[in-house]
Amino acid sequence: MHSSRAASAALSLLGTPLAHDKVPWFWSDQYDLKIIIVGLNHGYDTLVMRGAPGARSFSACYLLNGELIAIAHGQQPQGPDGARS
Repeated sequence: MHSSRAASAALSLLGTPLAHDKVPWFWSDQYDLKIIIVGLNHGYDTLVMRGAPGARSFSACYLLNGELIAIAHGQQPQGPDGARS
């Protein structure tokens, strides 16, 4: 992702702008919880929760006018046994 930003900046400086059409995403390990966020939730009008944040396994779906614009997903990492199933 960083290299595409660098290429975009360089092309823009050379007079050939590049469209920014990639969906932003990132992940983070917060102690025993892995969080993955895809998209930007700015301006959403509806939040649909699946799972339970208290149980540390959830998805938050952010919608704007009925269209999914972002999702945040959290879950505890699986141990060796969970990875095989």
